[in-house]
Amino acid sequence: METTQITVTIPKDAARYINPDDLRTKLMMLYPAVANMKISRGRAGELLGIRKLDTLDMLERMDIPYITQTWEEVQKDIADCEAAMQNAHANAANA
Repeated sequence: METTQITVTIPKDAARYINPDDLRTKLMMLYPAVANMKISRGRAGELLGIRKLDTLDMLERMDIPYITQTWEEVQKDIADCEAAMQNAHANAANA
């Protein structure tokens, strides 16, 4: 994969805490694109040369969960899907 170099301006005192060769640092630089749905977690992993599962594991260890919905949101999504399926079956039966 072709690479390029970027320059990031940070406070001088912060520089000693950042290792630009660290995979987690690179993942965190990509994370805004993931969070804004410009790229997937899988694509972020691909760009870093790691598997999607490893990307998910790294994010999880940094307390960035894969699933961000609450249980109530999941239950509502399920109920919405079930209602849509029932409507589709009813419409098909009436056609």
